Amino acid sequence: MFKTIRNKLLLFGLSISLIPIILITFLYYFHAGKVLKHHQLNELSSIAESRKLHILTFIEAKKWRTTDFSSDGFIRKQLEAIFFAEDEKKDDVTVLNNYLTTQKKSLDTHIAAISIARPDGKIIASTNENMINLELSTNHDFVLFKNHLSKDAFVEHPLYVPGIDINCIPMMVAIPSKKEGEILGILTNYYLLDSLSETTSSRVGMGDSGEILLGVMVRDNITFLTALRYRTEPPLNVRVPVESGEARPMKLALEGKSGTLIAHDYRGVDVVAAYEYIPSLQWGLVAKIDKSEVYAPLSTLGIVALITGGVSAAIAISVGAFFAHSVSRPINTFKITTEKFASGELNRRVSILNKDEIGKLAMSFNTMAENLSHEIAIRRQNEMQLRKLSFAVEQSPNSVVITDPKGNVEYVNPSFYKITGYSYNEVIGKNPRILKSGETSSEEYKQLWETIMSGRKWQGEFHNKRKDGSLLWEYAIISPIRNEEGVISHFVGVKEDITERKQAEEIRVRQKQEREVSSLNQSSDFLLSDVKNKVRYSQSMSENGVDLFEEFVGIYVNLLDLAIKEQVYKVEHRLSEHLRSFAERLGSAGAGPDDVAQIHSTAMKRKCKDVLSSKLQAYTEEGRFVIIELMGCLVSYYRRKSNRG
Repeated sequence: MFKTIRNKLLLFGLSISLIPIILITFLYYFHAGKVLKHHQLNELSSIAESRKLHILTFIEAKKWRTTDFSSDGFIRKQLEAIFFAEDEKKDDVTVLNNYLTTQKKSLDTHIAAISIARPDGKIIASTNENMINLELSTNHDFVLFKNHLSKDAFVEHPLYVPGIDINCIPMMVAIPSKKEGEILGILTNYYLLDSLSETTSSRVGMGDSGEILLGVMVRDNITFLTALRYRTEPPLNVRVPVESGEARPMKLALEGKSGTLIAHDYRGVDVVAAYEYIPSLQWGLVAKIDKSEVYAPLSTLGIVALITGGVSAAIAISVGAFFAHSVSRPINTFKITTEKFASGELNRRVSILNKDEIGKLAMSFNTMAENLSHEIAIRRQNEMQLRKLSFAVEQSPNSVVITDPKGNVEYVNPSFYKITGYSYNEVIGKNPRILKSGETSSEEYKQLWETIMSGRKWQGEFHNKRKDGSLLWEYAIISPIRNEEGVISHFVGVKEDITERKQAEEIRVRQKQEREVSSLNQSSDFLLSDVKNKVRYSQSMSENGVDLFEEFVGIYVNLLDLAIKEQVYKVEHRLSEHLRSFAERLGSAGAGPDDVAQIHSTAMKRKCKDVLSSKLQAYTEEGRFVIIELMGCLVSYYRRKSNRG
């Protein structure tokens, strides 16, 4: 019956109605005051710890981004070009400034400026021209950072940066050289100090007069890092002596302590405050609410207690104690668990077995925590996979190009620069048509676009042109990328440089052609030599028999093939030499023009029967030239023979 808070409240109300109301109200007044104070202090403590966690999360995220910037391969490459050249090139510095502005600063709206300094502290590149050539070596935090170099970003104390006229939180990190133990420079991200106000200005749980303060010790004064609600001065301009009573909560926090208390604030007003120390930043955090607001609910209750009073205090106290115990204990258990969960212990769960509303709330919290832990694990895994993929693309020996749906380049990897000779700024926002050599037909480009715009993958070869004008062959695979709505949002192309393979293939084809022609030459030499031994020196072709005629037809077919090969492959011609030799064999066998015509006719019929229709015209035309030249050689043979006779 009493497993729900509603029924417990019903019982409590019934008890009050049965006992002298004045006594129970009077006693409850003092009890409620203690509970309210305890609850408010605990709540403020939770809020302070929660805001501390938010600030640490914010700072860690910014440190991670700063460290990530320092590992950028393009920045390292530009620094090496600037530092190790015989003299600094202004163009290299300009390129680096533009890259920091367009590719890095734009990633985070909280970044006011980015600078890169030499190891000795002189700034040589920045998103803000006013910061170039400034010296960091006189900065105490810079010296401290140089003495304790690490791979993580170093967070300086917030300060006013004259070059950009803004209060900032500088974060420095070393840019390592390829040589172990050496650094190329110091990268500094200047984050807007006002970005902390997103955490400190939140009114959740802070009532009407509540305020979150951040402070740091500067000599014997406490300097506030955020704008004060009841003061008009900007951050970093309000300083309170550390020994003054107004600074007591912040002083305790900066001494490395945490807790709650009632004290004066910087206005001299009594407040309820919770204080925390942030050791990694050496900052103090104070969450405070005016004491008058905290205890305001007790005023009405006090009046009721004085006016009404009551008897039967024992019953009322017993029921009130039962109710307070049954509700406050699970609430405190719930609060402690949520604080642990908020501090990063994601495996924490609420162990409340009550079947009332708090028990149901605990079950809902456990379900939420389980889902959140799972989501965080998946997100970390996805971030790791994305980082691996990004590294693989950056290190790939093949060119990787990503364009928007119109074909304008949004990303190219380092291999693209090495293969084509074009720099990052020369291709970003441009169309890949700048690589056209004119060797690829417009029909092929039309087919490519029809394929990828239909959502299919295209693969093929390009004969492109480098920046220096030299030609290269590339084998490319281009695929569309769709967004969550299924619409094509980008195209990604992976291209392999196959220039050397193409050149090697051309050499192999050429050598094969030369071998084929050489084989035909040797075959013709053999046939002509062999038939010479079989020719009987008689007066007519008919006396030499059918076998010799067939051999002459075979030789003629071979000479036709040789003529075609020499014409197609454009190699050294030996056809005329073979025809003169063949004419001598024909003349030795007593062949006349009619015999030659019959040999030509028979050879053409056989050859044209075996070849494709596309090659028929070539054999017919080449056959005309062969028989004309053969006839001329035969006439010359008989003329020489007649002159000798």
